[in-house]
Amino acid sequence: MKRFLIPLLSLALLGAGCFGYGLKKEEPSSVPTQSVIEDAFEASTPTFGDAATSSDNILIEPKKWDVDHIYSKQLAFDAPSGYWVYLSEAERSYWLVPGAVPEQGSEDPAASIFATRAATIYPIRFYPENFPTWERFKLTMAQFQCVEGTTEDDLIGCQDEPRNVISGKTVSGLPYEKFELQAIRKKDQASQGWRTFIVVRLGETSDHGVLMTVKDENRGVGPALELAKSMWIDAGE
Repeated sequence: MKRFLIPLLSLALLGAGCFGYGLKKEEPSSVPTQSVIEDAFEASTPTFGDAATSSDNILIEPKKWDVDHIYSKQLAFDAPSGYWVYLSEAERSYWLVPGAVPEQGSEDPAASIFATRAATIYPIRFYPENFPTWERFKLTMAQFQCVEGTTEDDLIGCQDEPRNVISGKTVSGLPYEKFELQAIRKKDQASQGWRTFIVVRLGETSDHGVLMTVKDENRGVGPALELAKSMWIDAGE
């Protein structure tokens, strides 16, 4: 649950309009509750992300640290050259990490790779009864993951007017969208730069998708977009 501790502070701020929630006049002004947003980040602990396997295999085979599926979505992908994807049960997310994959059966690399992540991937689910549109849902999920800081002095969040929007299709025809949101410091509304997000939807009208938040704006955008473009539905997994 650690991933949610800081973002929970964003809800009151979004409700007050500090970071731009509800600026679009055609949308309802109500703000989704904490539980609604947490539910939209689809996960279940402790089985989040587990691939289909047997208990015998778990006991016999050393842990393999790289994955090639978002298991809860039956979504397969090919990691870009020079990168690999780690499944974090503790953070309930997937991490795009540069470098070589640690040796199978070695110590869990989470602590050593956390700061070097190029991007983080979250399975998400759209509930039409809780969000007026997919567009509003997508922006709310991105804003929720944008929040940084814990006090009035250092709290940073993202506004909800995207720029540099690029839409396309993955190798299998799944729609994706890359966009940037401006980060601002709450206490003085000073700009803190722009944050990049990528959303892949599992079909034009599907309620399921993944949100990718770029952690390294200098070197992570290209690899994250390449990963998104490689995604396809693998119903046999």
